[in-house]
Amino acid sequence: MTNRLGAHLPLRFIASLCIIFSFWMPLGTYDDDLVFWKAFPAALATMLVGLGGLCVAPWLVLRLIALGVAVVALFILLPIGELQMGLAASGFWLALIGVGLFAWIIVADLSARQRMQRPS
Repeated sequence: MTNRLGAHLPLRFIASLCIIFSFWMPLGTYDDDLVFWKAFPAALATMLVGLGGLCVAPWLVLRLIALGVAVVALFILLPIGELQMGLAASGFWLALIGVGLFAWIIVADLSARQRMQRPS
């Protein structure tokens, strides 16, 4: 398990910083004005719950559930169909990178767990 790239890089820290920094960046434009996370308090609270679960959950199943909560906040609770996405939506893209990194970490942990359970 120490031969993996994720064992040497602080990917959880990088992914959580991506999501945290996305809270201060715009999610896109709507009617020629920038929209931030504070305009969508339900999505913000759900993303914070997902981020907390991803950062502090000791078991893989809880981290998988927290990843689902973060994905729900990003893709269901945010009205991304109404926002004009592009380079101005740096907060959305940074949150997407953070959630993607967390998904990568969980998949790597799942594969390492399956490798440890298989007899050689």
